[in-house]
Amino acid sequence: MFQTLGTLLSGTLMDMYGTKGVFVINFISSAVCYAMFYLARDAWWLYMAQIPTLLQHGMLAARTYLSIHAKTKEEAERLLGLTRFAYGAGMTIGPALGGWLADHVDLRAPAGIAMVGSVISCLTVLWLDDGGASAAVKPSSGDAGDAAAKPAAKPTLSVGSVLSQMATAASNVASVPALRAVFFVRFLGLIAGSLAYRALPVAAKSHFDMGASGLGALMSFAAVAGVVAQGSVLALLPAVRAARANARKAGTPPPAWALSDTSIVLAGLAVVGAGFAALSLATTFEHLMAAIIVVVVGPVLVDVILAGRIASLATDKGFANSVDMAVGSVLRSIAAPYAAAWLVSELGFASVGRVSAALIVLPFVAVASGWASIEDGGDGDDAAAPVGGRHGTKED
Repeated sequence: MFQTLGTLLSGTLMDMYGTKGVFVINFISSAVCYAMFYLARDAWWLYMAQIPTLLQHGMLAARTYLSIHAKTKEEAERLLGLTRFAYGAGMTIGPALGGWLADHVDLRAPAGIAMVGSVISCLTVLWLDDGGASAAVKPSSGDAGDAAAKPAAKPTLSVGSVLSQMATAASNVASVPALRAVFFVRFLGLIAGSLAYRALPVAAKSHFDMGASGLGALMSFAAVAGVVAQGSVLALLPAVRAARANARKAGTPPPAWALSDTSIVLAGLAVVGAGFAALSLATTFEHLMAAIIVVVVGPVLVDVILAGRIASLATDKGFANSVDMAVGSVLRSIAAPYAAAWLVSELGFASVGRVSAALIVLPFVAVASGWASIEDGGDGDDAAAPVGGRHGTKED
């Protein structure tokens, strides 16, 4: 819960002062955390090493920085997708590498290497061009003749100024219908996905007689499938965008495979819903593996579009990204484990797939009917529209 509140606070501070400070704090706290692991003499050190993690919001800072600096929707989607790809690759390679180092070098070696990496990363971000600090404000009506926009003045840091900025940002997020629709789809999808993910360890032993090594292999398999899916979508999406743009210029219908953003989201929701349904029918390990592939691929199609939408629609990008990550963290780490455990124990593992599939129906119907439109006033394909600027305003 503290980390969730810290996420919202960090997002607000990035809107006020830029991303560099959050990056530096993130890597310093990471270095301290790993140093405590490396120097640990008893279990209390390991518990105390969790305290610095409250300040680790590097992924949030990266998303906000890229949202600020992306010049087009297409670039925002690509950069944010690459960030998720790198994160997934790290989650795939890191545990295996850490295990090998612990077994063949020293039990403390992974923590030592991570500590050094955090220090190097901290020194690297000191040279980062601070997106928030370089943001410009549009001239007022009295300054319309000015040739250049002046840098935005940084507000004085106080509890009142932070709370005021947070309230303004929340109001701005709530005032954009398309952004509300994006969060509606995101959060229902997160609930459904988190239920299935958290139920797997519970069901692995009780329903599939799977030990720790088998569960580890299953999680690694899911991570690899996610990385492959992410890379494939990032490689194919530019071709889809180009085909639709060429068709618009020529005044002809786009190819059937060149889907609009809304159609891509609907396709992703349909795929993941089918995966959850397959999960509810899984009776063997092979069935489970096949269902997981489908469940992993679907969210990639949805997330690559919705992350780009948050980047382009949000006026206060730090706060909008922090809401996305904070609510997601609560759903994954607090709500889903208890709900998944209850479903498995009371109704059986199959009920998790059925409940998750039913939850996916809601955003699918909402988007398909137009009630929750994720478009921003155009047809969703205006990839050349500017994104950047601290507040996401289009430059004149």
